Amino acid sequence: MPEYLDKTHLSYYTTKLVDKLRTIFVPQTRKVNNKALSSDISLDASDVLSQAQQDAVNSGVTSTDVTKLSGIEAGAEVNVQANWNESNTTSDAYIQNKPTIPAAQVQSDWSQADSSAADYIKNKPTIPAAQVQSNWNEADNTSPAYIQNKPTIPAAQVQSNWTEADSSDVSYIQNKPTLAIVATSGNYNDLSNQPTIPPEMTILSYGHSTWADFLACYNTKTVVYCRASSNSNPATGSQTRMAFMAYVNNETNPTNVEFQYYRSMSSHSATQQGDQVYVYKLDKNAGWTVTVRSAFTKIVAGTGLTSTYSNGTLTISLA
Repeated sequence: MPEYLDKTHLSYYTTKLVDKLRTIFVPQTRKVNNKALSSDISLDASDVLSQAQQDAVNSGVTSTDVTKLSGIEAGAEVNVQANWNESNTTSDAYIQNKPTIPAAQVQSDWSQADSSAADYIKNKPTIPAAQVQSNWNEADNTSPAYIQNKPTIPAAQVQSNWTEADSSDVSYIQNKPTLAIVATSGNYNDLSNQPTIPPEMTILSYGHSTWADFLACYNTKTVVYCRASSNSNPATGSQTRMAFMAYVNNETNPTNVEFQYYRSMSSHSATQQGDQVYVYKLDKNAGWTVTVRSAFTKIVAGTGLTSTYSNGTLTISLA
């Protein structure tokens, strides 16, 4: 046999030795009850089985069964169903502190007078008698038809009467204003502060009316016009044109007055054409004269003025 081992034989024997040691020693990576074997460990009663537990294991009981049995107190018994009717207080089926269950409910009875009965109604309200229609004429204040605190209704209203003098009468009008007589009579003659109404407009007639006729109108401030036709009578004659009063020579003491009438000659013959103003003059001493003032600008070319008088109204318009 050689004095030394070569590499091959050394590896072989080393492997064999390790395998043998593994059969003798426990690897440090293993644990006992989750305690590492890398150093010395201490085991207590919780890490090992009791003799009874060991016997149970030996008899085929699993570790789960052993754990379950370990939680059962000594003297424990199998549970039984509780029994409501069990009266033996030592019985496992006996129910302690059972509540007292009242009798089954019944329908309440309004007419039940026995206060100990289950259908008796406590504190029933007092229901008044059936309502009736109110009666204005009911005088019995205990009757349900009686109306309390009825208002006093006055007599029926009547139309007010202006001439009623009895202040206690319902038709009497209080605090009537004092009216003037004319307010009720409607008569003009009952009106106070009557205005002075001038007489109706006066129309003088050229060649016929006198200075006295004009002065009578002027003094009463009557509007005066002149019917500018020498052959027309103010009362019955036909009107050919109307001239209006232009001015008086003296407002305080006039001695003559002029009336003017504008006339367009465009409708006349060629020798007569032109716009003219006719002036009718009434002089206190000389009487009536007429003159023509020409070369006035037309108001509207080819037209003149016309005037009409009806029921006291004079209308002057373009012809």
